[in-house]
Amino acid sequence: KVKIIRYLSLKNSDFKKLTSGKRLILPDPTLKDSDKGEFAEEDYYLRIKSKLENIVSNFPKLLILCRSLSEMDVYAKHISQKFGTSYNVYTSRGDFYESFKSDKKAVLILANRYSGMDFPGKTCEVVVLTSIPWRCTPIEKFIESELNDIPYSEEKIALRLVQSFGRCNRSSSDLGLYIVLDGRFYLDFNQQKSYSKFYLILIFRAIKNF
Repeated sequence: KVKIIRYLSLKNSDFKKLTSGKRLILPDPTLKDSDKGEFAEEDYYLRIKSKLENIVSNFPKLLILCRSLSEMDVYAKHISQKFGTSYNVYTSRGDFYESFKSDKKAVLILANRYSGMDFPGKTCEVVVLTSIPWRCTPIEKFIESELNDIPYSEEKIALRLVQSFGRCNRSSSDLGLYIVLDGRFYLDFNQQKSYSKFYLILIFRAIKNF
């Protein structure tokens, strides 16, 4: 049986042995009605924009992970207009990797890109997921809707979450803050249902193999 561990009491030396640094995962329980499928509702976008404004204002470097290009474009445009030249804003549409890493104040917004890029040390210490990485490709939508293979979708979500929560943690000295704005993440883990069972298995495996 897998249980959710809400508090983990380990010494610093134990953390260095077991994990790639320390990770603080902050779920936002306030967006509880974000179960409307494709997240196309303007009201949802408006609330996410407001939360992103607050987060960007408090951190010099930020990685934002979105499900789709359309979602990415909405947030990139808003942050660019809101903060002007105070922050350089990069997206999946350009050559962003080295520029973002070297900048002192920058926001990188990626669409359906949850793995393959590492930001160790002070390169970037804050990651925001605007929504649960669910049905990110046409194939996944087909498998779930036409073949009714829900466990496949749930395992894909769990895998992407594990990958997302490792972007800023590549060594034993790294510290990463991960903020999940989708209210379902908070609800699912508190109710111990859905993809949470897959996530716990995968994250424990990742820690063990480090």
